[in-house]
Amino acid sequence: MKKKNEKKKEEMTLQKLAGMVQRGFIELESKMSTKFDEVESRLEKVESKLDGIESRLDKIESRLINIENRLDNVILEMADMRKDITNKLEDNVRKIELKKLEKRVAILEKVIIGQKKVDI
Repeated sequence: MKKKNEKKKEEMTLQKLAGMVQRGFIELESKMSTKFDEVESRLEKVESKLDGIESRLDKIESRLINIENRLDNVILEMADMRKDITNKLEDNVRKIELKKLEKRVAILEKVIIGQKKVDI
């Protein structure tokens, strides 16, 4: 009889242990499911924020391209202005040199005319 009682105790213990393990797995599965749901929710928020950041970066890139194009135009305009200024300066230098030469010629003409009068 003792053997039957011991066997029943042992079977009960194994059944209890099996039940405890099963309940542990069920509880673990529930906790993991909850945590996975939380992680998934957080990942969705992160993805949403990244989408917003990507959109903002696209806008910034577009604006930078626009600024780059405008700067290229400004550089071309400045190059044209430089040519115009250089040409005008060269023209002014020529005019100044021409005036200087005209004055020298006028002085020389006066000297020559004055010498002719003295010679006459």
